[in-house]
Amino acid sequence: MKRAWLWPVTIGIWLLYMLGAFFLMGDRHLRWFDPEQKLTVQQSALQAYIVDLPDNTVIEFVEPGCYCNPFSSEHREELRHDFAKQGKTLRVVTPGDEERVWLPSAPAVLVVGENKQIVYLGPYSAGLYCSANNSFVVAAINNYQRAGLATGILDDAQGCYCRL
Repeated sequence: MKRAWLWPVTIGIWLLYMLGAFFLMGDRHLRWFDPEQKLTVQQSALQAYIVDLPDNTVIEFVEPGCYCNPFSSEHREELRHDFAKQGKTLRVVTPGDEERVWLPSAPAVLVVGENKQIVYLGPYSAGLYCSANNSFVVAAINNYQRAGLATGILDDAQGCYCRL
């Protein structure tokens, strides 16, 4: 009877620890996609990159060793399957010097529509786990296919991104 308080205190300490770990992880991994506005400042480099791409191309930019890759891997696989069904050309690119001039963070995706139009450029989604539940890419492609509306560049998202 004297130790009736032990379980509630133990559970309380465990909950505080878990809550602290969650906030610490969020604080360490939640970042703005483009805090220096690279995509805005480096428009000419981005346009030069797109000139040589075929229409209806999707390029995934994945940085090897990025701690965010496992969080978005399932979402990326779903999108790859959808892109293949839509007949889009898909490339997976490790950002090199040419891309790093204008691309601020990874993982990211570039969707080029007809006539070299940027349908979407930015992160897959927002949030700590970059899941399909809040996918920017799916919304952008749906808008483009249904109404011909291009979302363009999304640079103000917050999620799990690695700086390039």
